[in-house]
Amino acid sequence: MFHLANMVQPLFRQWWYPHEPAGEAHAEAVRSTVAGRIERAWQVLDAHLAANGPFLLGKTLSVADFYLVMLMRWSRAMPKPATSWPHLAAVATQLKARPSFATLYQREGLTEWA
Repeated sequence: MFHLANMVQPLFRQWWYPHEPAGEAHAEAVRSTVAGRIERAWQVLDAHLAANGPFLLGKTLSVADFYLVMLMRWSRAMPKPATSWPHLAAVATQLKARPSFATLYQREGLTEWA
């Protein structure tokens, strides 16, 4: 959870608001740099899942997996979304198949990435 909250989620802030860290003139450079950092984060997480999965804590589904899938959803429109990595895609597929995911989407009025 700490890794996701401190190493992955802050990168998305920079992706969506690239003018904040370096000014409007450098927004594209920030986005370019951040995209690579997000992709490296996905690589690390995918490798962890490959070695220890199918979930972040091994065979046990945890709140960390739901947090991971939320962050993965945020990447859906990026040049290389998290589902480009096979073990991350497998976690997303498993969690999206749960009834609670359908309930969340219905309650929040979400339609994409279902």
